[in-house]
Amino acid sequence: MSNFGGLILTNKGRALQAKVQAGAVLHFNRIAIGDGNLGSTTISSLNALVSEKKSLAITKLKTQGVDKAIVGGVLSNSAIVTGFYFREIGVFAQDPTDGEILYCYANAGAGAEYIPAGGGPDIIEKNIDVITLTANAASITATIASGIYASVVDFTTHQTATTLDHPDSSVITAKIAPKAVTAAKIADNTIGAGQMAAGAATDTVIGNRTIDDTVVAAAGADTPTRLWSKIGYVLKTLMGTANWWTLPSLTITAIITALGLKAPLASPALTGIPTAPTAAAATSTTQLGTTAHTQAAIDAKYTTADVLTKLKTVDGSGSGLDADLLDGSQGTEYVRNNYGYWAGNNANTAITEGTYNFQSGSTNTPNGDWCTLHVFSAVGSASDRVIQIANVWNLSNDIYVRRLNSATWSAWTKMWTDENSPASLAANGYQKLASGIIIQGGTANVASGAFIPLNITLTTRIVSVTVTPRNSSMPATGVANSGGITNFQVFHGLGATAIDMHWMAIGY
Repeated sequence: MSNFGGLILTNKGRALQAKVQAGAVLHFNRIAIGDGNLGSTTISSLNALVSEKKSLAITKLKTQGVDKAIVGGVLSNSAIVTGFYFREIGVFAQDPTDGEILYCYANAGAGAEYIPAGGGPDIIEKNIDVITLTANAASITATIASGIYASVVDFTTHQTATTLDHPDSSVITAKIAPKAVTAAKIADNTIGAGQMAAGAATDTVIGNRTIDDTVVAAAGADTPTRLWSKIGYVLKTLMGTANWWTLPSLTITAIITALGLKAPLASPALTGIPTAPTAAAATSTTQLGTTAHTQAAIDAKYTTADVLTKLKTVDGSGSGLDADLLDGSQGTEYVRNNYGYWAGNNANTAITEGTYNFQSGSTNTPNGDWCTLHVFSAVGSASDRVIQIANVWNLSNDIYVRRLNSATWSAWTKMWTDENSPASLAANGYQKLASGIIIQGGTANVASGAFIPLNITLTTRIVSVTVTPRNSSMPATGVANSGGITNFQVFHGLGATAIDMHWMAIGY
């Protein structure tokens, strides 16, 4: 509520007071509220609100002592379209000469209360009482809003009075509608033996009543007819019949006898051949299992392929079967360590299983240069039995091997591979050995003194050549110029006649 402090009479109000003291009637028209600021304006000079927002009908007029009166109204925001700050209030009265005047006024200034527009979540409805001076007026009247006769306080005072102030015989039968005075309006024991003759509530007075057994039973007080209807609904529901007056097919005694013949739910001792519904094949619950369900499960047992598929999905120590174990060791134990570029660049210190890289200037590697070492060691004797395999990067990917035995390293030995020992299996073919020796051979049809070309050119010289005639009856042959690198010369006893020859040459 806005903080006004008290209302002050205007000049017009003081003039009206003088007329009232001379015998005029003091008549209040209305109360008005607004949101105006006084600024430099004085209250005594006002004859209207600075910014009136709503006019309130007078709902209450009550004298207080000999020189004051309470003028009241009701403020509601139901019809307010735009909210405003309730900053000013004034009471308007009727002057016999000047007509309606602003009788008294107050302004809350910064202590104004905001009144929101209606239709929203905030509903405002409050009584406003204004206490104003009346100057010992002999007659005070007001224009009271139609349909409003008492304030909430007045009505409560009337309602809680020990004795109601209705004049005797003022509430007569003609003023009370039929059945208007219900049980809810009569306090307990208000109508007792002293007010109602014995036997007055007869069947004739009560009249016939019809039970409606569709009225659902619920707790709480109700009329006699509805209470009887609820009892009928309960009876119909308990008996499972169409209505409350139809008897059930079994009595309670018969039902109790039948239940006594049933097996208990806990550990029933069944006799005969008890049956039950057969569950679907894939059912895995706590429901009763029949022999038919068990047989169907056996018929649908796993095949060998099914078992293998299941085994492939089993893993983890908690399962009892670890599919990732090999000879009792985790698969991670078979993953080789990768040590990257080895600190110190010395191959003799790389004795733990794994892979090592060496850079240019390395020691105890096959070439003292870039290479990769793969190290294998006997379990439990890593420093005693070690094998190193080296892939030399800058020597045509040659592969070398050596071993550590009883703290002694063997020399590096080049391994024979398809890369450093290529071969041709053609009729005129060759075989390169890891040592650099090349063995080659084939057949040729040549006259005596002709040259037979080598299948692959040597880098240094021919070491040995063997030539034999294809036919054993042919004359002996010989070889000359066998020190070449591309061919050799052959001689036989048939001169210019060409004969088939088998040959084999060894060189490097």
